[in-house]
Amino acid sequence: VDHNETFAGLSACELGSGTGTGGLFAACTGMNVVLTDPAKPVNYAKGVPGNTMDVLEHNVERNKDRVKGKVSIQKLLWADSEDIAAVLRSEAAPFDMIIGTDLMYAADNHALLHTILALSHPGTQTLLAYSRRHDGEQRFLDLARHTYAFSVHVDNLTAEGAVDPDATTYRILRLSGRGWLKDGQAPP
Repeated sequence: VDHNETFAGLSACELGSGTGTGGLFAACTGMNVVLTDPAKPVNYAKGVPGNTMDVLEHNVERNKDRVKGKVSIQKLLWADSEDIAAVLRSEAAPFDMIIGTDLMYAADNHALLHTILALSHPGTQTLLAYSRRHDGEQRFLDLARHTYAFSVHVDNLTAEGAVDPDATTYRILRLSGRGWLKDGQAPP
């Protein structure tokens, strides 16, 4: 990816980074990125234990020559107030974008929506990309709209302009300026 001046200096937080592919791509465009994951145990190969943070550190190191922006790694368990506070203290905060891939696997994922809200400000754009698997995605988006006061925009067009029924990107915009939820409700 060539350095794109449009993104230089912008900041992003990738939720559920896993291998860090999305966040590293954003950093290659010049964005300052925080890669986050909950530091869960994983096995690289049979008999080689580690955790998701090790994977991220390895991939950041392998791609350091391609990255144009700054990249940092933070532990983040969704809805955990201490983890959220640590991410918000990172050099890249406040975030212009929050990105995530394949995160909408639970229809009533209040923890994910709570985290997006806590990490965003009224100008933050959240981009969530995923492959359709079940009707739970629609319930998730309804929850985002109605409980968390987000505006949700759908894009499932290919580069050629055709509709791709299996791959979708959602752009979620925070509408509420200061409160957690609509009408001053407490988070679920």
